[in-house]
Amino acid sequence: MMMNMPDKIQWVYSSKNNSELSDRYNQWAKDYEQDLTETFGRPNREPIVDLTIKYVPKNARILDAGVGTGIMGKWLHEEGVGCWVVKLPVDTDKQSRKRWFVGYTSKRP
Repeated sequence: MMMNMPDKIQWVYSSKNNSELSDRYNQWAKDYEQDLTETFGRPNREPIVDLTIKYVPKNARILDAGVGTGIMGKWLHEEGVGCWVVKLPVDTDKQSRKRWFVGYTSKRP
């Protein structure tokens, strides 16, 4: 996908419906972290990670709704915070599977 970061963000967020949004995230998924690295010098660690480790006990488990490529959950895990994730079935799932076990809540009791 040959667009600069602001254009990609605009392109994704201008989706007309959930199906189009999912398709656009699928197209961006494989380059997403590389784009962050090229734009910010590294995947930009979200400020929410620092706030979470400041206020949430280390043995806590939190819900990451959306999960994306799994990078934020990776950072939280490195700080001792456990994550449960809920996400759309898009190709970022392939990226997050590289970092995490992925299962389905319907299989849980």
